[in-house]
Amino acid sequence: VPERLLLVEKMRQLGVVVSNEAVADWITRVFQDPQTGKFSRDMYRGFVERALPSAGLTEADFQRFARNEVGIRHLYALSAVGGTLISPREAGQLFRLENEEVSAEIALFSLSNHLAQVQVTPEAIGAFFTNQEARYRVPEMVRVSYVRFPATNHLAEVDQLLGQRTNLTEQIDMIYRQRGPEAFKDKANVTMSEAQAKETIRTAMREQLSLSKAQAQAMSFAEQLFSQYENEPAQLDNLERLAAALGLTAAVTDPFPRSRPPVNLDFPPEFASTAFELSTNQPMSTEPLVGEEAVYVIALKGRYPSRPSTIEEARQKNLEADFRQFEARKLALEAARAFYDKLAAGLARNESFSAICAASSVPTIKPPPFARSTRSLPELAGRVDLGQLQSVALALQAGKASELKETRDGAMVVYVAGRKPVDESRLQAELAAFLEDIRSEQQQQAVNEWLNREMEMAQISGLPELGSRRRSQSR
Repeated sequence: VPERLLLVEKMRQLGVVVSNEAVADWITRVFQDPQTGKFSRDMYRGFVERALPSAGLTEADFQRFARNEVGIRHLYALSAVGGTLISPREAGQLFRLENEEVSAEIALFSLSNHLAQVQVTPEAIGAFFTNQEARYRVPEMVRVSYVRFPATNHLAEVDQLLGQRTNLTEQIDMIYRQRGPEAFKDKANVTMSEAQAKETIRTAMREQLSLSKAQAQAMSFAEQLFSQYENEPAQLDNLERLAAALGLTAAVTDPFPRSRPPVNLDFPPEFASTAFELSTNQPMSTEPLVGEEAVYVIALKGRYPSRPSTIEEARQKNLEADFRQFEARKLALEAARAFYDKLAAGLARNESFSAICAASSVPTIKPPPFARSTRSLPELAGRVDLGQLQSVALALQAGKASELKETRDGAMVVYVAGRKPVDESRLQAELAAFLEDIRSEQQQQAVNEWLNREMEMAQISGLPELGSRRRSQSR
C-alpha cells in the first residue's frame, strides 16, 4: 500500500526509533487470550510456526511489520497534536453556536400548486424542446461483450483446500484477535458471539478464495483473448468465438452511457469507466474486472457517438412532464414575488407574518424549534431542505424575514419568530463529551491533512494510478 510505504520512509527521515519494549508490548496486546486478557504464548507460537510459513513469511518478517506498525501509530499521534489544542472556552462558544434554537415559520410556494394552470400546446412543447435541446441529447454510448466467471463455481475446490489446512483454526483465531470482537456485528448491529464471528471469518475466507480462483480462470481467458486480438485485431466477435471454443458463455450488453451502466449483474464500480476506455486500438480490458461474486473479462462490441435526440425520443424522456414542471416553477416564482411585496408592506405596518400569509392564502409550515446541530425535521416532509432552512434561518435576527429563496420545489420565505440561547445547565452537563468529540474530529482531520500533504510531496496519487501502471506494464 503506497500510504504505508510513505509512512515507513517518513519514519526513517525523522529518525523514529521503535524500542524492542514497544514492539513486545504491541505483540502482547495482539495475542491476548480473549478469556484471560493475558498474552498467550501458545497462540503466538502457533501463529509463528504454522500461519507465517504458509504465507511464505518468517517471525523476523512479522516483527519487522510490528515495529513499523508501532512507528506509524507514533507518527499519527504526532500529526494529530494540533487537533487537541481547542480550549474548553472555545468549545463552549462552539456548543452555544451549534445548539442555539430558532423558532421559524415558512411561507411555501410549491410548483405543484400551479401545475393545473400550465397550458400544454404542441407549439409550446416544441419551443421548450428547442430551447432545452442539450437536456435531451443522447449521450455517447458503448456496447461490450463479456464472459462472467462466477466464484461459486470454485466453492467445492476451495472447501477441499480449506479442509487440508492444518493451521486454519489458528489463522481464524489470529484474525479474530487482530480485529477484535467489536468488529463483528450482525444485521441488527449487535456484537456477534466469538463462535459466530469466527464462522463469519471462515465464510469470508471461503468466498475470497473462491473469487481468487475465478480471477485466475478469468486471467487465463484474458491472456488467450489478447493473443487472439493480436492475430485478428479487427474482429469484434473475438471474445464470443473464444468463449464458444472453450465451452464458456458469452453475453453482450445493450448500448449504455457512462452514467448508466447495466445493473442486472454484479458488475464492479469500475465497469463503466473501463468500458469507455476501450477502443479499436485497445478492444479488451487488460485485466479482469473483479466484482463481489464474479470476475469479468470484457471487450468492445460497438461505440456510438453523442447526437441530438428527436422530439419523439425526448417525449419518452418525460418531455411533457418536464415542460409542466418548468412552467409551474415560473408561476410559483411569480406568485412568490407578488407575495414578497405584500409581506414587506405588512411587516412595516407591524402585521404578523402569519396574518399576512393567511390574507394572501399562502400555505405555511411551523416546524418545531431547531438548531445547527439538528439532523432531521420530519415535519418538513421533504418540502423544504433542512440544510437550506438552517442556513437561511440561523442568519436572521428574531422578528425578521428572509429574502425570497428558490427551493427544489419552487420558493420560500422564512420568518424567525424567536431565538433561544443554550441553557447553561445543559452546557455544563454536555460540554465535556462535546469537547472530546471536537478534539477527536480535529485530530483525525490533522492526521488526514498531514498524510495527504506528505503523499503530494512524495508524488503518490494512490492505488488507482498504481493499478494503471501495473496494467501498462502487463501489456
